[in-house]
Amino acid sequence: MRAPKVVSPTREPRLFPATGRGLGIEAVRHQQIHVDERGAVLVGDGPRARVLAEARTVRRIVLVTADPLRPRLVLVGADGPLAVLALERYLVSPSALVDPDTDLVTSGAAAIATALGLRIEASRDDAVALTARLPVIGPRLPDDGARAAVARLTLALTLLSVVAVVALAVEPALLVPVVLLATALIVGPARIVDRLRRRALAAMTTSPEGLPGTDGVRRLAPTHPDARTQRTAAALLIGPRRIIEIHHGGETWFPGPAAGGVAAARVTPESILLSDVAGRDLGRLEGGWATDPGEFQRVCAEVGIRVELDPTPMADVPGLWRLEPWRAGEGPGRRWGLDTEEEGGVSVAASALLDAALPFLLVVGLLCGTWQPWAVVFALPGVVLLTIHVRGRLRLLRWRRGDAAFRDGSV
Repeated sequence: MRAPKVVSPTREPRLFPATGRGLGIEAVRHQQIHVDERGAVLVGDGPRARVLAEARTVRRIVLVTADPLRPRLVLVGADGPLAVLALERYLVSPSALVDPDTDLVTSGAAAIATALGLRIEASRDDAVALTARLPVIGPRLPDDGARAAVARLTLALTLLSVVAVVALAVEPALLVPVVLLATALIVGPARIVDRLRRRALAAMTTSPEGLPGTDGVRRLAPTHPDARTQRTAAALLIGPRRIIEIHHGGETWFPGPAAGGVAAARVTPESILLSDVAGRDLGRLEGGWATDPGEFQRVCAEVGIRVELDPTPMADVPGLWRLEPWRAGEGPGRRWGLDTEEEGGVSVAASALLDAALPFLLVVGLLCGTWQPWAVVFALPGVVLLTIHVRGRLRLLRWRRGDAAFRDGSV
């Protein structure tokens, strides 16, 4: 496979993670891979940036396509591989999985190679072996110790369900240390889940404006009648260097015209198709932006995006990334379908164990009253932790229902 011959000279050397939802929005905003002015390859911007490869240390860039659905971009130094990137996780429009050369251009990988003064090489036999030596880098959700949380919650449930039954039959006074020990095991995972849920809600309710590259963006709200009640949950930000769609509890970032990305937008009755200066597909916008294209046209003209109005309905373009359309009578929560990790639940196992452990903790705390009436105070940890847990669930439930009261993540 040859490196792409056509690379826009103005394309910013940056890989944008594919659409992030819920807690995954943090990955989209803060785990972009780029080349800085020194020639170092970084993940993220500012003080939080992590160095993948120092300046002038990358000698080769190899595209490994042993699995066509999971292409790997390997940065190789003088002494071996420096980083292995999961290229498919940086493709907003994954049509390039069919055409890898196009993939490299639309993802920004070719621009990274150009910034490093290199060409992307064809997959070699040794490249497959290289990918096995390093963990694959891709946008990830924070888990804050999911495995440890599952282990602690499992032990807490065992104490509460087995030891508590024995203690109740033999000596009710033994319930007190059981409650205290179980509380010590549960409080850590419960705080982690609450913190991650707050972060997920904050990500969905705070604007990316002010982040690197978002200077000069203009905000547009959807104009489709079915979207009017969800204006606080959807927006389109258009600027010289970034185009950001906020929709269905997620964010998708595109490079703007000044970053060598979106140069044209084709507006159809169903969607808006984005393409670069060479006409390559970069993605598709859904959600009622095209209903009243006047303001969209004006903002695009200001930043240098050519807009074409096409009143003819068109069939779906194979391979284009696509958001769900607006549907009358349906709130966003019934279509967003955030999974447990995206909601901040650490993992499916940890969330299920926490749902079971907290009521058990409350019940066993109340059973301490069979020893001494005043001992029911040991139900207080269960009351506090269960209240925090339920409040976190209610915050997300209200947000999913499109409650406009959630204007920021501080609630």
